[in-house]
Amino acid sequence: VRPAVLPPPPPPPRAGTRFPGWTVTKAYSAHHMMVVEVETDLPDTARQIAAQVVEPLKDRYEEVLIYVRKPDTPHDDLPARRVQWTRRGGYVETVY
Repeated sequence: VRPAVLPPPPPPPRAGTRFPGWTVTKAYSAHHMMVVEVETDLPDTARQIAAQVVEPLKDRYEEVLIYVRKPDTPHDDLPARRVQWTRRGGYVETVY
């Protein structure tokens, strides 16, 4: 019996990738960490957005930071929310 071959994991999100209700504006990674910036009209959904980003990537990264902004927010303004995911601590949401 041959062992089942799992499909490769999905690639990390890229800038410009659109999902229902939100869009990736920046995404970069280094040293087992990923940062993803997204825009949405519904920053209250930051935790749900974070899960959509993190769940397929859990085995690749030790930490993922998701910064959530409303569209047209100046880049030097604080994001509306940040969700941090780590293997040890799970999801932690910060509201600014």
